[in-house]
Amino acid sequence: MEGWSGAIKITPQRPVALLGYGDRTGPFESVAADIYAKAMALEDSEASARSSSPADLVGFQAAVVTDEVCRRIAQRTGLERRQLLFNASHCHTGPLVSLDPHPQANSVAHPPLSADDVRETVAYTQQLQNQLVDLVCEALTRMQPAAVGVGHRPDRFSGEPPLAAGRPSGHG
Repeated sequence: MEGWSGAIKITPQRPVALLGYGDRTGPFESVAADIYAKAMALEDSEASARSSSPADLVGFQAAVVTDEVCRRIAQRTGLERRQLLFNASHCHTGPLVSLDPHPQANSVAHPPLSADDVRETVAYTQQLQNQLVDLVCEALTRMQPAAVGVGHRPDRFSGEPPLAAGRPSGHG
C-alpha cells in the first residue's frame, strides 16, 4: 500500500460573498481563520489509486467545480471519475463557489451580488479548481509506502465524567 496526504489553504485572497448568510449585504470584511482543502491518495497492491478530498466549503456542485476538476485530473493522471471523492464540511463560513457571471444566479441564501462581487466569486472559483487539481495530482505523485489502520476510542461529551467499571466515577 502506498499513500500520501496534504493540505492547501483555500481562503480567498480578496473578499467574496459567504454562502449561508442570508442577512449579509456584501462580501466578508476580515478572516478569523483560514480554510483548507485536503487530499489523501492511496494505491493498493493491484495499483488501483484513489483520492479523497475534503474541503472547508458549504458544498461541491459537480457542474460548478468537480466535473471540471475531475476531467483535468483524469487528463493528467489517468484516474477515472469513480476513483475521486470530494466532500465538503458544509460550513456556513465558506465562500460562495460559482462560475455564473449573472448576479441574480448567484443570489443563493443572500441578496443579489454586485457585478464586482460576481467577478471576484468567479475568479475565486477558478482558482479553487486549479488548487484542487494541483493538490490531488501532487498527492498522487508523492505517494510512498504507507500502512492504513482502524482504531477505536470511546467518545465523551464535554464535561461528562469518565466511566469506571461501567458507571460514571464519583456517582454513588
